[in-house]
Amino acid sequence: MIQNKNFIMVHPKIIVKRIFNRLKYVFIWKELFTWPYESCKRCGHCFKQQWSVADEVWKKVMEVSDSGGGSLCLDCFIEVAKRKRVPVKGSDFDVVKFFIPSESDIR
Repeated sequence: MIQNKNFIMVHPKIIVKRIFNRLKYVFIWKELFTWPYESCKRCGHCFKQQWSVADEVWKKVMEVSDSGGGSLCLDCFIEVAKRKRVPVKGSDFDVVKFFIPSESDIR
C-alpha cells in the first residue's frame, strides 16, 4: 500500500471488489418502486436508517439558514462535508432507527 498525505493506494483486488459491490446496488430496481420511506436527493439510495446531525453542522454543510436542504444519506452527507471542508466528528451524529419494511409495506 502506497501512502502520502492526500492519497492512499489500495490493492487492486480490493478496488475490483468495491466496484462490483457498488454496481450490484445499481440494479436493485424493485426497491426504487416499492421503498416506502425517503431516499437520498444526491445519490438516490433508499434510506435504511434514520440519522440526524447537529443543526450548526447541517447548516454549514447544506449552506442553509434553517433545517431545510433536503435529505441526504449518511455517506453523501460526509462526502459533501469533506468537499466543503466542514469538520464533522462522530459525536455530531445520532442514528435514530433502522428501517426494516414489512411485507405489507413492500407490496
